[in-house]
Amino acid sequence: MSNRRLRSWYELKFASFGRFLAKRGFTANFFSALSILTALFVALAYYYHYPWLAAILILLTGFFDMLDGSVARAAGTASEFGTVLDHSIDRYAEYFFLLGVMIGDYAEPFWVLFAFFGMIMASYVRAKAESMGVESCSVGIAERKEKLSLLIIGSLLVTWFEDVKIPIINETIGLLELTVILIGILSHISAIQRIAYAKKLLAT
Repeated sequence: MSNRRLRSWYELKFASFGRFLAKRGFTANFFSALSILTALFVALAYYYHYPWLAAILILLTGFFDMLDGSVARAAGTASEFGTVLDHSIDRYAEYFFLLGVMIGDYAEPFWVLFAFFGMIMASYVRAKAESMGVESCSVGIAERKEKLSLLIIGSLLVTWFEDVKIPIINETIGLLELTVILIGILSHISAIQRIAYAKKLLAT
């Protein structure tokens, strides 16, 4: 399912729930705040070595993120600024996720920075291309949902197989560090694909 189709699907599924919450006084900003707060708790869960809890909280962060948009649309408060704020909160959430992996000693700082910069660049290229007239630049080998799914899977795997190490050249790395490296590689590939896609459309 493409990113656009997935968004349309969950917007439809969450529409009635969004109306229910909006009628009871909940606002989009309330769920935005919950989303970023939950992302902070993800970092703490990694720091205290509860990767299974971090995985659950990452899912919860995404759930609050979806409710944010659903309530805004139901209350008629959806706006272009709201979209900017929502994407900004997503980037901060990703920062807290990966910060937690690093301070919990699940991955070396180099690989955390490698992955985070890749995620930022993939997001930046999309935003810049769309600001230059590309209708939708959400192309690439992996969208945000796939990368966060990988992080959730890696967190669960390291919970069940904490002592498993993967040999890489002259050293061994843990399952969650391997996941972070994979996220970084996919993110940088996605950024390059989006640059190529933007070049194709903007050069004509």
